[in-house]
Amino acid sequence: MSSYLAAGPLFTSRILCDAVPMSMRDALLLIAGALVGTLFSAWYETGISWYKKLLASRRVKKREALGEAGFISERLISHYMITGRTDSLYTPTKIEPFTRIPLLHGREISFPIPIDSQSDSIFILSSEKLELPFNPSLLKREVRRGARIFEGEILHLEGMRITPHGTPEFTFSRCNYSAYATLTLTLRKEIYSRFSRRRILNKYLLSFSDSISGGFAPQAMGCSCVSLFRDQAGKLHIAIAKRSTEVLNGHNRRGVVPNFGAEAHTLARRRSKYSLILYNYLKEFVEEFYDLEEVVASASARRADPDWVFHLPESFSLVNQVNSGKVQLTCLGMAVNPVDGALNFAISAEFSSSEFFENLRYSVKSNWEFDSRLPGSSPIEFIELGSDLIDQWANRGEIDPVSLFAIDLARARFEGS
Repeated sequence: MSSYLAAGPLFTSRILCDAVPMSMRDALLLIAGALVGTLFSAWYETGISWYKKLLASRRVKKREALGEAGFISERLISHYMITGRTDSLYTPTKIEPFTRIPLLHGREISFPIPIDSQSDSIFILSSEKLELPFNPSLLKREVRRGARIFEGEILHLEGMRITPHGTPEFTFSRCNYSAYATLTLTLRKEIYSRFSRRRILNKYLLSFSDSISGGFAPQAMGCSCVSLFRDQAGKLHIAIAKRSTEVLNGHNRRGVVPNFGAEAHTLARRRSKYSLILYNYLKEFVEEFYDLEEVVASASARRADPDWVFHLPESFSLVNQVNSGKVQLTCLGMAVNPVDGALNFAISAEFSSSEFFENLRYSVKSNWEFDSRLPGSSPIEFIELGSDLIDQWANRGEIDPVSLFAIDLARARFEGS
């Protein structure tokens, strides 16, 4: 006990002497740690910012590459081979290499069907508007990738029946475009995923009859229009353009002009004097050939009649062609597109006036939907219907399936004319 107490002061002094340098080391380590932490934090934030920019750039490049390579089409063809449903797909008969394209062909209905300029003979538009659920985060992510997604409406297929006369009858209602965009992106995710995770594709999109059974919503009404212009020599030309990376579907692939999702031809309880298909065709023609889409979109909310757009100066010559009977629209066929679930109608629009065609060549001004970076060519090109160039593009996978479908049917109908 006494020896321990005697040694106490010496023991204590040694602890104090040892504690001084340890405390300094801790302080130095603390300062060094703070400096390193600050530097790492700054480096980390810079690195994360750079990485996000790199990812965004890669996403845009990937989006472009997917369109050019036809990756989605290849995945869908593979999907239908696995399910043993390749017989449900459309096989071109007039465009080489005559290989199947990923569209569920509606062979059950006889076409062609002439489209009246005023009467909606086979189309019924319900007064009901559906507000369907959508995924805002999914849409925002696609916008960050470079796509344009607008607020608005689109037509949704309520049902189809065959009348006693053997003609089809389609009933459509209005719904929010955001729901259609959500479905499109959901289907795209399924196409990229493993077979077992393709719920909608495996259950509702195995054949044409399965796909119009009403198992999913919305099922949009799409129209791929082959605009046929006759030159002074009597040869037919079609309008084709390469779609920009900003469009939701078919980006970076060539397609017919116009190519659109249909909207209602009513506004403020007033119906257009034109039939549903013709109204949409004329409206899209003005928007895509004369770059008036933003003008139309911004002014529509302040208008009281759906036909106001046809009173714009740019519309006069087009409307005159229609009113004088120099434009004939025909429904050539239909198919369901597994990319977005839409019921797509292949439409031919035949212009008989060579003078109108010549004037259109001078006045055409394409909108944002088409790629203006193609060297040595204009965004909208006028190609002869039977040109080998179309077959070359098709062989390289550069034409989107719905346009390929429409061009093939147009060749079959107008072959030799």
